[in-house]
Amino acid sequence: MEASEINGLICGSSVWIWMVRSAEGQWWPGTIQSIGGMEGAPSITVRFECHSLRRTKSRSTTFVGISTTHIRYLERRVMSGKELDRPKYVPSPLSVTCEPSLLEHDL
Repeated sequence: MEASEINGLICGSSVWIWMVRSAEGQWWPGTIQSIGGMEGAPSITVRFECHSLRRTKSRSTTFVGISTTHIRYLERRVMSGKELDRPKYVPSPLSVTCEPSLLEHDL
């Protein structure tokens, strides 16, 4: 989701959130709890549910959590019974750079 799309989000909106769990990333269903700003970039707090990968009738929730994330790790969710709107792409990671002053010193 692009930063310009934050105007259309409200608390209680259904979204997909990108989470890395057990060294694997996946999109999980969630609900927006709050919207704020962090260092000039919007940050969204989302309550999400991770389910087991078993496909049985009694598919129970295995993990419920709350995460504050950047809008780039969210996608709008169109409510459907079979989760057909689950995003298929992997979002690009935030770039990490070292300060030049740290590179000049011999450690």
